[in-house]
Amino acid sequence: MMTRVVTAMLVALPLVVAAGCGGRDEPPPVSPGLTVFTGKGFTVGYPKGWRQDPGNRIFRGADFEVLRPEPPQRPPQASWSVFTEERKRPMGRMVDAFVALSKTARDFRLVERRRLRIRDADAQLVRKSYSAPHGEDGWTTLHQTDLFVDLGGSVAAVRMIVIGAGGGQAGRWIDDVVDSFRVTA
Repeated sequence: MMTRVVTAMLVALPLVVAAGCGGRDEPPPVSPGLTVFTGKGFTVGYPKGWRQDPGNRIFRGADFEVLRPEPPQRPPQASWSVFTEERKRPMGRMVDAFVALSKTARDFRLVERRRLRIRDADAQLVRKSYSAPHGEDGWTTLHQTDLFVDLGGSVAAVRMIVIGAGGGQAGRWIDDVVDSFRVTA
């Protein structure tokens, strides 16, 4: 009897170990505070509860855009947008041009620029702040984070903007969005 139990355990052990190993490292699940957007060759999360507002687009060229809900009569204070474009030059040069153009903004400050690997794709993260005209109040500070991911023949760019002094507090959901990016093709 003992031999059968030991034999059954020895046969079952490799099956249990194999079941626990997916064969490749699976990314952690997307944060529960995010909803998933599916693009061509990728998925990425955006904050739950944020919604599209076709009459109040921030970036008309975005493939998809959502805004943080605000009280009535208050303009958007935060946006999440995704863009894809054909890669006609190395992504690093695209990001260099993006940063160079950004430097023309009033009160520009490059907070961070770093290279990343998302699965097997090259990526770059750019965090910046700058001033922009804001209604009757004159100028306000915008905090912007852009994630650029090389998908081979195209580049996906996720742009997150928060207006005003609260922009620095948005770091947690922005980090969750960056961590949620998955290359699917």
